[in-house]
Amino acid sequence: MARREQLEQRQSYYANQAKKSRRIAEYSLDADNKRTFSHRAEVFAQKAQNAEKALANFGESGIIKLNRKVNRKTANIGAFSNLKMPMQKRTVLSICKKYGINTKGITFKIQRSERMLGTDFFGSTDYDNIGRIDLFPNAFIDEEHLVRTILHEKCHYKQLVKYGKKFTQENLAEMERRAYRFEEIFYRLLKKKVQT
Repeated sequence: MARREQLEQRQSYYANQAKKSRRIAEYSLDADNKRTFSHRAEVFAQKAQNAEKALANFGESGIIKLNRKVNRKTANIGAFSNLKMPMQKRTVLSICKKYGINTKGITFKIQRSERMLGTDFFGSTDYDNIGRIDLFPNAFIDEEHLVRTILHEKCHYKQLVKYGKKFTQENLAEMERRAYRFEEIFYRLLKKKVQT
C-alpha cells in the first residue's frame, strides 16, 4: 500500500509540474522561457505517463507486474552450439556446488571468443588479478572438461596465493605439472563422491 501511495503521489506531482510548465510556456513573453518551459512540460508529462503505467501494472495484491519475459538462454547458440554445457556463470557455479568445489576467493570470467574453439586452451588464471579465472569455450565441451578445467585453474590460483606471481612464473613448467596432477587426483575423487 505504501508503494502504491508513493507511485500515486509521484504521478500527481509530475502531472502538476507538466501543467505548471505548460502554463508558464504559454503565457511567457520571453522566447527562451517559452522554449525552456515547453521542454520541461514534455519531460514531466513523460514522467507522469510512466508513473501512470507503473500504477496500471500494480496488481490488487500490491505486487508490480513486470512487462518483460524472463526468458534466459539454456543452451549455447551459433558457433558454440556443439558445446554440451551452457557457457554461463550459473552453470559454472552449479557444477562447483554439485562437485563440492570451494570457490571462495575465485571469480569466473567466461571468454566467448569463437577463435578459442580451434585451440587447446580451456582456461587461464590471471597472474595480475589473483582470484580471477578465465574459462574458454573448450571448457564447456562437457561436464568432465568443465570440472577438470575448474580444478586445474583453481590449483594455479592456490599456487599464486602460496608462492606469489614471480615464483610461479619462473617455475611455470613445474606449476603446470602439479596442476595436471591436482586435476587428475581431485577429479577422480569428486566423481566418485558425486556417483555415490
